[in-house]
Amino acid sequence: MKRKIKIKKDKKLGRTFIDFFKLKDKYKKDFRFGVLNTLIKDQQLFVMINTNLCCLVDNSVPMDNIKIIEKYIKDKGFSNIVVPIENTNKKSVFGIILGANKNSSYKLGFILPKNNFDRELFDKLFNIYDMEIGIGLVKDEEETLEDFRKGYFDTLFNNEYLENNIFVGIMFDKIITDLEVDEDEINNLVKI
Repeated sequence: MKRKIKIKKDKKLGRTFIDFFKLKDKYKKDFRFGVLNTLIKDQQLFVMINTNLCCLVDNSVPMDNIKIIEKYIKDKGFSNIVVPIENTNKKSVFGIILGANKNSSYKLGFILPKNNFDRELFDKLFNIYDMEIGIGLVKDEEETLEDFRKGYFDTLFNNEYLENNIFVGIMFDKIITDLEVDEDEINNLVKI
């Protein structure tokens, strides 16, 4: 039987790659939730959403997306910061950029307190956008958010701020993490 997922450990990088693009579409959402639930457990998280990634598929305006996400996060009472960044979603033909894309892009970082990762939050955010998830804040919440706002770090794969990290690629059906991954536990999440 062909494997529906591939788990590859890169010892040099210290990361594990979980590819599940061969999994049937109707099972991908539940599989992604299961993997995140397994990896995150009940930890405090720093989550980063980059609108350059979340607007790539649906061609929506980054400002509209970030307002929706920020309102949802604020309504939940989570501390957050929105930072404008360069828009990398420029249209090109044969490598030549056509016109200037005047839409700004944004990064939103927020603190998810312990025991707050659940199915509703997954369905509203974690299942829609590519995102980076940091586990185990090295500095306190306020300092981490302020340093994020100042641009001192732009990826969560940065051990100065976070102990462990997860990248969830919705578009590419891939999860990358530097956490220890129990392959048997992940494989048991796969539906045939």
